[in-house]
Amino acid sequence: MPLEIYSVALASQHGHSPCLSTLEDTVLGFLGISQATALPSPLQTDLEAAASMMVLQTARSHISKAISDLRGRGQDQATQEVLRTAVNLAKVELSAFSIRKRQKMECTLDLALVLDGMLYVCHLGDGATFLLRKGLAHKLTQDHISQAPDHGSKRPGRKQALGIEGSEAEILAVTLGRSDRILLTSPWLTSNIDDVNLLQATTDPSPDGMTARLISIARDRSPHSDMAAGVILPKGIQTSTRRPGTGRLETLARTPLFAYCTERELISLAGITRPAQFNQGQTLFTQGEHGQAMYILVAGKLKVERDGQAIANLEPGVNFGEMALLDQPERSATITATEPAEALIITRQAFFSLLKRDPTLAVKVLWNMLMRLSSNLRSTSEKLAALERALK
Repeated sequence: MPLEIYSVALASQHGHSPCLSTLEDTVLGFLGISQATALPSPLQTDLEAAASMMVLQTARSHISKAISDLRGRGQDQATQEVLRTAVNLAKVELSAFSIRKRQKMECTLDLALVLDGMLYVCHLGDGATFLLRKGLAHKLTQDHISQAPDHGSKRPGRKQALGIEGSEAEILAVTLGRSDRILLTSPWLTSNIDDVNLLQATTDPSPDGMTARLISIARDRSPHSDMAAGVILPKGIQTSTRRPGTGRLETLARTPLFAYCTERELISLAGITRPAQFNQGQTLFTQGEHGQAMYILVAGKLKVERDGQAIANLEPGVNFGEMALLDQPERSATITATEPAEALIITRQAFFSLLKRDPTLAVKVLWNMLMRLSSNLRSTSEKLAALERALK
Protein backbone atom coordinates (compact mmCIF):
# COMPACT_ATOMS: atom_id res chain seq x y z
CA MET A 1 0.00 0.00 0.00
CA PRO A 2 1.71 3.27 -1.12
CA LEU A 3 1.84 5.79 1.69
CA GLU A 4 2.38 9.48 2.27
CA ILE A 5 3.86 10.39 5.65
CA TYR A 6 4.31 13.88 7.04
CA SER A 7 5.37 15.05 10.51
CA VAL A 8 6.51 18.22 12.24
CA ALA A 9 7.97 19.05 15.67
CA LEU A 10 8.02 22.64 16.93
CA ALA A 11 9.64 24.28 19.94
CA SER A 12 7.59 26.82 21.86
CA GLN A 13 10.26 29.49 21.30
CA HIS A 14 11.98 30.41 18.06
CA GLY A 15 15.65 29.41 18.02
CA HIS A 16 15.25 26.76 20.74
CA SER A 17 15.47 23.00 20.25
CA PRO A 18 12.22 21.14 20.96
CA CYS A 19 12.24 18.54 23.72
CA LEU A 20 10.59 16.10 21.32
CA SER A 21 11.32 14.50 17.96
CA THR A 22 9.53 12.91 15.03
CA LEU A 23 10.92 10.26 12.68
CA GLU A 24 9.34 9.05 9.45
CA ASP A 25 10.27 6.33 6.96
CA THR A 26 7.94 6.11 3.95
CA VAL A 27 9.60 2.96 2.55
CA LEU A 28 9.23 1.13 5.86
CA GLY A 29 5.76 2.61 6.53
CA PHE A 30 6.97 3.94 9.88
CA LEU A 31 6.15 7.09 11.86
CA GLY A 32 7.22 7.84 15.42
CA ILE A 33 6.95 10.66 17.97
CA SER A 34 8.84 10.78 21.27
CA GLN A 35 9.02 13.47 23.95
CA ALA A 36 11.83 13.38 26.51
CA THR A 37 11.93 14.96 29.95
CA ALA A 38 15.06 15.46 32.03
CA LEU A 39 14.31 14.76 35.70
CA PRO A 40 13.92 16.29 38.17
CA SER A 41 14.45 19.53 36.22
CA PRO A 42 12.85 19.58 32.75
CA LEU A 43 13.67 22.02 29.92
CA GLN A 44 17.24 20.81 29.33
CA THR A 45 16.27 20.85 25.70
CA ASP A 46 19.54 19.72 24.11
CA LEU A 47 19.58 16.54 26.18
CA GLU A 48 15.85 16.02 25.74
CA ALA A 49 16.04 16.43 21.96
CA ALA A 50 18.96 13.99 21.74
CA ALA A 51 17.24 11.42 23.95
CA SER A 52 13.94 11.52 22.06
CA MET A 53 15.62 11.12 18.67
CA MET A 54 17.86 8.31 19.95
CA VAL A 55 14.80 6.40 21.16
CA LEU A 56 13.08 6.71 17.78
CA GLN A 57 16.17 5.77 15.79
CA THR A 58 16.79 2.71 17.94
CA ALA A 59 13.21 1.50 17.46
CA ARG A 60 13.18 2.21 13.73
CA SER A 61 16.53 0.45 13.20
CA HIS A 62 15.36 -2.77 14.83
CA ILE A 63 12.00 -2.76 13.03
CA SER A 64 13.69 -2.16 9.68
CA LYS A 65 16.05 -5.12 10.16
CA ALA A 66 13.44 -7.52 11.52
CA ILE A 67 10.42 -6.73 9.39
CA SER A 68 11.77 -7.90 6.01
CA ASP A 69 11.30 -11.54 7.03
CA LEU A 70 7.64 -10.89 7.91
CA ARG A 71 6.54 -8.75 4.96
CA GLY A 72 3.84 -10.46 2.92
CA ARG A 73 3.26 -13.24 5.47
CA GLY A 74 0.51 -11.65 7.54
CA GLN A 75 2.06 -12.70 10.84
CA ASP A 76 0.38 -10.31 13.27
CA GLN A 77 1.76 -11.78 16.48
CA ALA A 78 5.31 -11.87 15.11
CA THR A 79 5.06 -8.24 13.98
CA GLN A 80 3.79 -7.15 17.39
CA GLU A 81 6.71 -8.99 18.98
CA VAL A 82 9.10 -7.05 16.73
CA LEU A 83 7.61 -3.81 18.08
CA ARG A 84 7.87 -5.05 21.64
CA THR A 85 11.54 -5.88 21.15
CA ALA A 86 12.12 -2.47 19.57
CA VAL A 87 10.70 -0.81 22.70
CA ASN A 88 12.91 -2.89 24.97
CA LEU A 89 16.00 -1.95 22.96
CA ALA A 90 14.98 1.71 23.19
CA LYS A 91 14.68 1.30 26.98
CA VAL A 92 18.22 -0.07 27.15
CA GLU A 93 19.61 2.77 25.03
CA LEU A 94 17.80 5.40 27.12
CA SER A 95 19.13 3.89 30.33
CA ALA A 96 22.69 3.93 28.95
CA PHE A 97 22.20 7.52 27.79
CA SER A 98 21.02 8.57 31.26
CA ILE A 99 24.10 6.99 32.85
CA ARG A 100 26.49 8.63 30.38
CA LYS A 101 24.93 12.06 30.86
CA ARG A 102 24.36 11.60 34.61
CA GLN A 103 20.83 12.75 34.06
CA LYS A 104 17.65 10.78 34.69
CA MET A 105 15.56 10.77 31.49
CA GLU A 106 11.95 9.82 30.77
CA CYS A 107 10.52 9.42 27.24
CA THR A 108 7.06 8.98 25.81
CA LEU A 109 6.84 6.83 22.70
CA ASP A 110 4.23 6.57 19.94
CA LEU A 111 5.00 4.43 16.90
CA ALA A 112 2.84 3.53 13.90
CA LEU A 113 3.80 0.87 11.36
CA VAL A 114 1.77 0.05 8.24
CA LEU A 115 2.48 -3.45 6.91
CA ASP A 116 0.44 -5.65 4.55
CA GLY A 117 -2.76 -3.65 5.02
CA MET A 118 -2.45 -3.64 8.81
CA LEU A 119 -1.73 -0.79 11.21
CA TYR A 120 0.50 -1.69 14.16
CA VAL A 121 0.57 0.77 17.05
CA CYS A 122 3.04 0.99 19.91
CA HIS A 123 2.36 3.43 22.77
CA LEU A 124 3.88 4.51 26.09
CA GLY A 125 3.06 7.74 27.92
CA ASP A 126 0.60 10.53 27.21
CA GLY A 127 0.91 11.08 23.48
CA ALA A 128 -1.81 9.54 21.32
CA THR A 129 -2.55 7.66 18.11
CA PHE A 130 -5.85 8.20 16.28
CA LEU A 131 -7.46 6.30 13.42
CA LEU A 132 -9.40 8.72 11.20
CA ARG A 133 -12.18 6.77 9.51
CA LYS A 134 -15.41 7.95 7.82
CA GLY A 135 -15.39 11.37 9.43
CA LEU A 136 -14.69 10.07 12.94
CA ALA A 137 -11.50 10.17 15.01
CA HIS A 138 -10.99 6.94 16.96
CA LYS A 139 -8.40 7.24 19.75
CA LEU A 140 -6.57 3.93 19.74
CA THR A 141 -4.34 4.53 22.77
CA GLN A 142 -4.77 5.22 26.47
CA ASP A 143 -3.21 8.09 28.43
CA HIS A 144 -0.62 6.62 30.80
CA ILE A 145 -0.84 9.44 33.33
CA SER A 146 -1.50 9.67 37.05
CA GLN A 147 -2.57 13.32 36.89
CA ALA A 148 -3.84 15.40 34.00
CA PRO A 149 -1.61 18.28 32.89
CA ASP A 150 -2.80 21.84 33.29
CA HIS A 151 -1.54 25.16 31.98
CA GLY A 152 0.51 25.83 35.10
CA SER A 153 2.28 22.47 35.37
CA LYS A 154 5.65 21.65 33.88
CA ARG A 155 4.57 18.19 32.80
CA PRO A 156 1.89 15.58 33.57
CA GLY A 157 2.47 12.85 36.14
CA ARG A 158 3.07 9.73 34.05
CA LYS A 159 2.40 6.19 35.19
CA GLN A 160 4.24 4.68 32.25
CA ALA A 161 7.01 5.83 29.92
CA LEU A 162 10.48 4.77 28.87
CA GLY A 163 12.64 5.35 31.93
CA ILE A 164 9.86 4.50 34.42
CA GLU A 165 10.46 1.10 36.00
CA GLY A 166 7.87 -1.54 35.19
CA SER A 167 6.44 0.25 32.15
CA GLU A 168 5.01 -1.98 29.42
CA ALA A 169 4.19 -0.71 25.96
CA GLU A 170 0.63 -0.86 24.69
CA ILE A 171 0.73 -2.68 21.33
CA LEU A 172 -2.21 -3.38 19.05
CA ALA A 173 -3.06 -4.22 15.44
CA VAL A 174 -5.90 -2.77 13.35
CA THR A 175 -7.05 -3.72 9.86
CA LEU A 176 -6.47 -0.67 7.68
CA GLY A 177 -8.71 0.55 4.85
CA ARG A 178 -7.61 2.72 1.93
CA SER A 179 -9.73 5.64 3.13
CA ASP A 180 -8.21 5.58 6.63
CA ARG A 181 -5.67 8.05 7.95
CA ILE A 182 -3.45 7.68 11.00
CA LEU A 183 -2.66 10.63 13.25
CA LEU A 184 0.03 10.74 15.97
CA THR A 185 0.12 13.61 18.47
CA SER A 186 2.62 14.58 21.16
CA PRO A 187 1.60 14.87 24.85
CA TRP A 188 0.95 18.60 25.08
CA LEU A 189 -0.91 18.67 21.77
CA THR A 190 -3.06 15.72 22.86
CA SER A 191 -4.04 17.38 26.14
CA ASN A 192 -4.82 20.77 24.58
CA ILE A 193 -7.19 19.87 21.75
CA ASP A 194 -10.78 18.69 22.15
CA ASP A 195 -12.76 16.32 19.96
CA VAL A 196 -14.55 19.07 18.04
CA ASN A 197 -11.36 20.92 17.08
CA LEU A 198 -9.62 17.63 16.32
CA LEU A 199 -12.30 16.68 13.80
CA GLN A 200 -12.29 20.14 12.23
CA ALA A 201 -8.52 20.10 11.78
CA THR A 202 -8.42 16.58 10.37
CA THR A 203 -10.84 17.44 7.56
CA ASP A 204 -7.99 19.36 5.94
CA PRO A 205 -7.07 17.54 2.70
CA SER A 206 -3.29 18.00 2.98
CA PRO A 207 -1.08 16.40 5.67
CA ASP A 208 0.92 19.58 6.33
CA GLY A 209 -2.28 21.60 6.57
CA MET A 210 -3.78 19.14 9.03
CA THR A 211 -0.76 19.10 11.35
CA ALA A 212 -0.39 22.89 11.17
CA ARG A 213 -4.02 23.42 12.14
CA LEU A 214 -3.74 20.99 15.06
CA ILE A 215 -0.63 22.71 16.41
CA SER A 216 -2.16 26.16 15.92
CA ILE A 217 -5.28 25.23 17.89
CA ALA A 218 -3.33 23.59 20.72
CA ARG A 219 -0.82 26.44 20.90
CA ASP A 220 -3.64 28.92 21.55
CA ARG A 221 -4.30 27.05 24.77
CA SER A 222 -0.71 26.26 25.73
CA PRO A 223 1.65 28.71 24.00
CA HIS A 224 4.77 27.69 25.96
CA SER A 225 4.71 23.97 25.15
CA ASP A 226 6.69 22.06 22.52
CA MET A 227 4.38 20.11 20.22
CA ALA A 228 4.50 17.59 17.40
CA ALA A 229 2.08 15.83 15.08
CA GLY A 230 2.37 13.34 12.25
CA VAL A 231 0.04 11.82 9.64
CA ILE A 232 0.10 8.62 7.57
CA LEU A 233 -2.29 8.25 4.65
CA PRO A 234 -2.61 6.13 1.53
CA LYS A 235 -1.85 8.33 -1.47
CA GLY A 236 -5.06 7.49 -3.31
CA ILE A 237 -7.46 9.07 -0.81
CA GLN A 238 -6.61 12.75 -1.01
CA THR A 239 -9.68 14.89 -1.65
CA SER A 240 -7.81 17.60 -3.53
CA THR A 241 -5.89 17.07 -6.75
CA ARG A 242 -2.56 18.28 -5.44
CA ARG A 243 0.27 18.69 -7.87
CA PRO A 244 3.96 18.38 -6.92
CA GLY A 245 5.02 21.39 -4.88
CA THR A 246 1.48 22.54 -4.01
CA GLY A 247 1.43 21.49 -0.35
CA ARG A 248 0.26 24.05 2.19
CA LEU A 249 3.72 25.07 3.37
CA GLU A 250 5.20 25.14 -0.14
CA THR A 251 2.38 27.41 -1.31
CA LEU A 252 2.82 29.84 1.57
CA ALA A 253 6.62 29.88 1.13
CA ARG A 254 6.21 30.97 -2.49
CA THR A 255 3.70 33.72 -1.62
CA PRO A 256 5.38 37.17 -1.83
CA LEU A 257 3.57 38.42 1.29
CA PHE A 258 5.28 35.72 3.41
CA ALA A 259 8.65 35.79 1.65
CA TYR A 260 10.65 36.46 4.83
CA CYS A 261 8.91 33.96 7.13
CA THR A 262 10.74 31.04 8.71
CA GLU A 263 9.43 27.46 8.50
CA ARG A 264 8.07 27.76 12.04
CA GLU A 265 6.19 30.93 11.10
CA LEU A 266 4.89 29.33 7.89
CA ILE A 267 3.50 26.45 9.95
CA SER A 268 1.72 28.97 12.19
CA LEU A 269 0.28 30.64 9.09
CA ALA A 270 -0.75 27.29 7.63
CA GLY A 271 -2.67 26.64 10.82
CA ILE A 272 -5.06 29.54 10.12
CA THR A 273 -5.61 28.91 6.39
CA ARG A 274 -8.67 27.16 5.01
CA PRO A 275 -8.73 25.43 1.61
CA ALA A 276 -11.52 26.25 -0.84
CA GLN A 277 -12.50 24.90 -4.25
CA PHE A 278 -14.15 27.01 -6.99
CA ASN A 279 -15.88 25.80 -10.13
CA GLN A 280 -15.37 27.39 -13.52
CA GLY A 281 -17.45 30.59 -13.67
CA GLN A 282 -17.84 30.83 -9.88
CA THR A 283 -17.29 34.27 -8.32
CA LEU A 284 -14.95 34.48 -5.33
CA PHE A 285 -16.05 38.00 -4.41
CA THR A 286 -17.76 40.97 -6.07
CA GLN A 287 -16.69 44.59 -6.52
CA GLY A 288 -18.17 46.78 -3.79
CA GLU A 289 -18.75 44.11 -1.15
CA HIS A 290 -16.92 44.35 2.18
CA GLY A 291 -13.80 42.20 2.38
CA GLN A 292 -13.26 39.82 5.29
CA ALA A 293 -10.37 37.67 4.03
CA MET A 294 -7.37 37.38 1.74
CA TYR A 295 -6.80 34.63 -0.81
CA ILE A 296 -3.78 32.69 -2.09
CA LEU A 297 -4.30 30.99 -5.44
CA VAL A 298 -3.00 27.40 -5.39
CA ALA A 299 -4.27 26.10 -8.73
CA GLY A 300 -6.37 27.28 -11.66
CA LYS A 301 -6.83 30.73 -13.17
CA LEU A 302 -8.89 33.75 -12.13
CA LYS A 303 -10.19 36.79 -14.00
CA VAL A 304 -10.16 40.27 -12.44
CA GLU A 305 -12.92 42.68 -13.56
CA ARG A 306 -13.53 46.30 -12.59
CA ASP A 307 -16.71 48.11 -13.63
CA GLY A 308 -17.47 45.22 -15.94
CA GLN A 309 -14.14 45.36 -17.77
CA ALA A 310 -11.51 42.62 -17.56
CA ILE A 311 -8.28 44.16 -16.26
CA ALA A 312 -6.06 41.21 -15.30
CA ASN A 313 -5.68 37.43 -15.02
CA LEU A 314 -4.29 35.74 -11.92
CA GLU A 315 -2.03 32.66 -11.98
CA PRO A 316 -1.19 30.19 -9.15
CA GLY A 317 1.11 31.58 -6.47
CA VAL A 318 -0.39 35.08 -6.22
CA ASN A 319 -2.14 36.51 -3.18
CA PHE A 320 -4.93 39.03 -3.43
CA GLY A 321 -7.47 40.77 -1.22
CA GLU A 322 -4.89 41.28 1.56
CA MET A 323 -6.03 44.86 2.27
CA ALA A 324 -9.20 43.34 3.73
CA LEU A 325 -7.03 42.08 6.60
CA LEU A 326 -6.31 45.66 7.66
CA ASP A 327 -9.47 47.74 7.39
CA GLN A 328 -12.26 45.66 5.80
CA PRO A 329 -12.46 47.88 2.70
CA GLU A 330 -14.88 47.46 -0.16
CA ARG A 331 -13.56 45.09 -2.80
CA SER A 332 -12.10 47.07 -5.68
CA ALA A 333 -12.80 44.37 -8.28
CA THR A 334 -14.73 41.21 -9.02
CA ILE A 335 -12.76 37.93 -9.08
CA THR A 336 -14.10 34.98 -11.09
CA ALA A 337 -12.66 31.52 -11.77
CA THR A 338 -12.07 30.97 -15.49
CA GLU A 339 -11.34 27.29 -14.83
CA PRO A 340 -11.62 25.01 -11.77
CA ALA A 341 -9.50 26.66 -9.07
CA GLU A 342 -8.18 26.01 -5.58
CA ALA A 343 -7.25 28.69 -3.04
CA LEU A 344 -6.22 29.15 0.57
CA ILE A 345 -8.25 31.65 2.59
CA ILE A 346 -7.07 33.61 5.63
CA THR A 347 -9.80 35.50 7.48
CA ARG A 348 -9.23 38.84 9.17
CA GLN A 349 -10.11 37.47 12.62
CA ALA A 350 -7.74 34.49 12.36
CA PHE A 351 -4.97 36.71 10.96
CA PHE A 352 -5.01 39.18 13.84
CA SER A 353 -5.32 36.44 16.45
CA LEU A 354 -2.10 34.94 15.07
CA LEU A 355 -0.27 38.29 14.95
CA LYS A 356 -1.14 38.96 18.60
CA ARG A 357 0.49 35.64 19.55
CA ASP A 358 3.62 36.17 17.45
CA PRO A 359 4.97 39.77 17.39
CA THR A 360 7.97 38.82 15.22
CA LEU A 361 5.71 37.35 12.56
CA ALA A 362 3.49 40.42 12.83
CA VAL A 363 6.40 42.75 12.07
CA LYS A 364 7.49 40.72 9.03
CA VAL A 365 4.03 40.42 7.48
CA LEU A 366 2.82 43.95 8.22
CA TRP A 367 6.10 45.45 6.98
CA ASN A 368 5.79 43.46 3.76
CA MET A 369 2.19 44.65 3.36
CA LEU A 370 3.35 48.25 3.92
CA MET A 371 6.06 47.90 1.29
CA ARG A 372 3.58 46.48 -1.22
CA LEU A 373 1.14 49.29 -0.49
CA SER A 374 3.91 51.87 -0.87
CA SER A 375 4.93 50.35 -4.20
CA ASN A 376 1.34 50.45 -5.45
CA LEU A 377 0.96 54.10 -4.39
CA ARG A 378 4.23 55.02 -6.08
CA SER A 379 3.13 53.31 -9.28
CA THR A 380 -0.22 55.10 -9.18
CA SER A 381 1.49 58.48 -8.62
CA GLU A 382 3.78 57.90 -11.61
CA LYS A 383 0.82 57.02 -13.82
CA LEU A 384 -1.06 60.14 -12.70
CA ALA A 385 2.01 62.31 -13.33
CA ALA A 386 2.41 60.81 -16.81
CA LEU A 387 -1.28 61.43 -17.53
CA GLU A 388 -1.00 65.03 -16.30
CA ARG A 389 2.01 65.63 -18.58
CA ALA A 390 0.11 64.15 -21.53
CA LEU A 391 -2.82 66.50 -20.94
CA LYS A 392 -0.66 69.66 -20.90
